Amino acid sequence: MSNGTMPSSYSPPQTPKELIERWNKRARESQFGHYYVSSKLHSKNLYLGLSIIIITSLNGIANLLSDPPKELTITLGALSLVATFLTSLQTFFKYEERSIQHRTAGAKYGCTRRTMEQVLSFPTPPTQQQADEIRECLDALSADSPNVSKSELAKALQGE
Repeated sequence: MSNGTMPSSYSPPQTPKELIERWNKRARESQFGHYYVSSKLHSKNLYLGLSIIIITSLNGIANLLSDPPKELTITLGALSLVATFLTSLQTFFKYEERSIQHRTAGAKYGCTRRTMEQVLSFPTPPTQQQADEIRECLDALSADSPNVSKSELAKALQGE
């Protein structure tokens, strides 16, 4: 499977119901993966932001000293460089923006899952039109959603 081929046990779905059930499973996995990545990115943004606030606050307080020792001045200069570096990382990696994108994708996958669950809950089998509408929705979602790596998806599904 790691070489990009399908597992030998794969068999295509035989009915619209089976097809939608498989899509529902994959949508669930995508939903969990996006929520997991969103949470990780939000935490990274929070840690960086709090670190920057603490460092710059310490610098501000120390600048109020009338005659700081030379060691403190050197330390504060180094901390200013660290704060600048952390701010640059926060800007470059766009953690919060990416977190929101993943959270939005997760919510959209959840919405699509509820649609599939609703279709599957009725005693009549799904129609071709319902399957087409769900496929179009999933196609649009996958095209508009950021990627979730295999390792992040595996971690997300472990924590179910």
